[in-house]
Amino acid sequence: MKRIWTAAVLLILVLSGCLYNRYAVSRAIALVSAPLTQAVRCDDLTQAQGYLAAAQAQYSGQERYLCAVMNRQLLDPVRAGLARSQAAAQRGDAIEMQVSLAELQQAVAALR
Repeated sequence: MKRIWTAAVLLILVLSGCLYNRYAVSRAIALVSAPLTQAVRCDDLTQAQGYLAAAQAQYSGQERYLCAVMNRQLLDPVRAGLARSQAAAQRGDAIEMQVSLAELQQAVAALR
């Protein structure tokens, strides 16, 4: 009987860890996705750059955890999209920035 209770407790702990991981990944993605959505909807290049910087800061803060629990191939398009968007923002190319932000938003949505 003691083994059954021990197995049940371990199963509950594993399931709790899985549920927490799912919650933490969803929260991390939402934190990155919110400023990206604002940047895509923004018409002003300067404001879009600010939202992009906020998204990049959020991603940098969550990147270590995401790398630990997710496949690197899923995260590479996000890193590349952030780099392309930053490069377009530095050049002042609003059209290229909007295109790269839309692609970046899709890459972040694919993480869900």
